[in-house]
Amino acid sequence: MLLVSCEERSSELLVENESVNSNQEYVNNEHALNELQPVILGEKLENPFSVENMQLALDSLMSKPNELEEAGVTNRSASCVEIYPTDWYICFKVDSTQFNTLISDTTLSFSQVPLDYEVIQEGDYLEEFQQSDIKTLYTVVKPGYENPDGIDFEIIEELFIPENSEYYAEENADEIESTTENRSVSTKVMNDDFVNALLIQSFVLTGNEKFLPNPEQVKNRSSVYECTTKRFLWWEWTDCNTFYYPEGTIKYETPNGYMPVKGVKVVMWRWFTRIEVTTDKNGYFKSKTKLSHLLATNNVQYYLKMLGTNGSYTWRLDATITGADCWWIDEYNLGSHSPSGYSINIGVNHKAWAKCLVSNAVYDYVTYMRKEGLTLPPNDLRIAVGGNTKWRSCAPLYNKHKNHDFEALASFANILFPFISFSLIKPDIIIVCNNNLSFYNRRVSAVWHELSHASHLQAMINNKGYWWASEYWTTVVTQEGLNEVNRHDTYGKKGDKNWEYIALAEGWACYREWKMSNIYLEYDHKIPSNNSLIYDFTNLFATVNNIGISDKDIERSIARTRSIASFKELILLSTNDLEEKELLLNTFYYYE
Repeated sequence: MLLVSCEERSSELLVENESVNSNQEYVNNEHALNELQPVILGEKLENPFSVENMQLALDSLMSKPNELEEAGVTNRSASCVEIYPTDWYICFKVDSTQFNTLISDTTLSFSQVPLDYEVIQEGDYLEEFQQSDIKTLYTVVKPGYENPDGIDFEIIEELFIPENSEYYAEENADEIESTTENRSVSTKVMNDDFVNALLIQSFVLTGNEKFLPNPEQVKNRSSVYECTTKRFLWWEWTDCNTFYYPEGTIKYETPNGYMPVKGVKVVMWRWFTRIEVTTDKNGYFKSKTKLSHLLATNNVQYYLKMLGTNGSYTWRLDATITGADCWWIDEYNLGSHSPSGYSINIGVNHKAWAKCLVSNAVYDYVTYMRKEGLTLPPNDLRIAVGGNTKWRSCAPLYNKHKNHDFEALASFANILFPFISFSLIKPDIIIVCNNNLSFYNRRVSAVWHELSHASHLQAMINNKGYWWASEYWTTVVTQEGLNEVNRHDTYGKKGDKNWEYIALAEGWACYREWKMSNIYLEYDHKIPSNNSLIYDFTNLFATVNNIGISDKDIERSIARTRSIASFKELILLSTNDLEEKELLLNTFYYYE
């Protein structure tokens, strides 16, 4: 384990927002600074997308053939549509164990906040969600959905979302009869004019008129051509055959200016439509799903979701609530903004800044390891980030190997990690990082140190098998914990119980941290000297590499050994150069 402490330092730097192009809003996101904000809900809304209300809206349209025709829809097209459930609006009510199982399914997008309530104050969490032992999660699924883990759910309402129906097409209506199961379906009978008219009618009938788009606001969002005016009832809108594809750029503050936040999810949510896209290496995102004027209505809610991706490699930054045994993927409310898009520069005071730093460090680590041909960590790491200086950055890797000595480990868990309960929560990596730009490079280095441990474990699994690697890593983690409990010396010294396990694991991680920091951060990172055991073996790896043994050969050797003597034998086999062998023998003679 690497013991990391953070120093408090105030900063005058604030969050700034920027526009990617002229179609996007520029919003001063002051509410997003500093602390997470609670969501305050208003009254439950009458759901305009329910099957029942959509049927009422369609019946109302059919009784107004003149208005329907003025809106660009024929009565014949409307008569071909049958309202049916295209989606289910559901909720799960789960305990802590079920909760952790459920949120591991990244194919679903969950909300703590019910989707059919008015939001009085935008925020990041619902207070009753935090306070309750039973957590309620809301989402939208397709009819017939069966949770593979067998966790029960409740169907709150069956929905008819026009764009998800088999009637919908972007082009003009084309009344071709076909049969689907028990329904006679006219394909391509519901074009965008039809959708707009149906949504307006349903919003009016359900008392949701205020959520319909403001014509002036819509007009100022983008420059479009060849537009025509459509009318239905007393509502008027401009149809330019264009749609919103929300886009933007997410950046965060570093000592070298604002840099892109790479490979994280940006979530856009309005009513029952949720879109998730991933930022690229430039921090840029763009939705592949279109949003119509009315489906988007006035604005779209934007979130930053800390689910990371670099190629096929994934990781997640989990949130924890003090005093509760619950974890989920961190998600930050970026506010309600134009469906054209939204961009933000995340300053050091922003609530998401530390998570952006850690996630970017993971992204870069994966890139550099691929470049050097070294082993990546186990996929889908669960990483917890905290700011308490009494906590420890560490890599227990609980989800990636079998912990044989878990009871022994639990005896000191509360001393090392007082902010979590290991009986229910199993993070793979814990990172200490508060919002302080002065220690930026040190924080990135700490992430790389813990990821080097994870790569070491995976290299062992690849070379010697899961159980061999599990025995090694359980011994390292447990022994370091016992050392800390018994004498406040996590690493111990040469000759202590299991000292060679610790020397190889921590020496290698410190060496990789030191080397990567100096190369990729151009940061004059020093070899740690606060513990003689770790200092010596960090230097051992550096010396072996300097003699001419590649890091790839060193990694292959430490992945197949638990002792210094065995490591020496394997390293000597990696070269046929007699001079190099002589230098290596002299080097190991000093450290054995």
